[in-house]
Amino acid sequence: MRRLNKVVHVGRMPMVAADLALIAIRSDSLFNFEGRYVSRRKGQRQCTAFSLATEPIGRIGVSPCSRDRSSVTAQLTLFDTHQTGPSGLRYQSDFISSDEENELVSHIRKLPLVPFQFGAFTGNRRVAWFGWHYDYSIQKLQPAEAIPDWLDPFIARIEAFANLPHAAVRQVLCTEYAKGVGIGWHRDKPHFDQIFGLSLVSLCKFRFRRKAGSTWERFTRTAAPRSLYMMSGESRHLWEHSIPPVEAPRFSITFRTMAEEPTSAPRAV
Repeated sequence: MRRLNKVVHVGRMPMVAADLALIAIRSDSLFNFEGRYVSRRKGQRQCTAFSLATEPIGRIGVSPCSRDRSSVTAQLTLFDTHQTGPSGLRYQSDFISSDEENELVSHIRKLPLVPFQFGAFTGNRRVAWFGWHYDYSIQKLQPAEAIPDWLDPFIARIEAFANLPHAAVRQVLCTEYAKGVGIGWHRDKPHFDQIFGLSLVSLCKFRFRRKAGSTWERFTRTAAPRSLYMMSGESRHLWEHSIPPVEAPRFSITFRTMAEEPTSAPRAV
């Protein structure tokens, strides 16, 4: 990597642009994906906006920081080493209509949503499981309430989209995200196979990464409202994914097929 003489001030600390880039590549905790440097000093979290971009000849460019954070647009080409996305990742915009989106959100709001439980930890997002759910306290797949019939038309459409047989989708997760809530890096449990996500109300950044030697290969996809993503193959089993804190309230519905045939969980009639 060619070293530049350009100096960037992060807080009160001057840093050479190339050093910033190397740190950004090697550490997931130093920089988040909205283009802000995150530091802790005397127990206080301090953020300084910045922007990184890759020039055609491969140099690292750093744009001046804006005093107005809301006007800062992070150029994250540096991190997106897979421009076409991981193998097995499909994306379809406007998979449902605005009226269908409103219908689904209305149903989700009426559900008895509960905070997501990850063993002894409680997540900030609220969820409702159908068909099956993974119990982190006992590390086992457990039957959940039957999939409600208001989801059937959408499940049939997703199965047709992926060329799956009828009733291939056996598990559904409805999720509510408050502003500022996200999901950390993970892969879905191996009990599940293909994963589909329907994004509702507001967009999110859907991030992917996989280890490549001493660095990470990365890809980011913006999931717009009413869009559908599908993860299968490498995108499902080799890549991790995450969602950074959302900038506006959001809902999603995740549909999963099963890797192995479990005991049947009946759908609602």
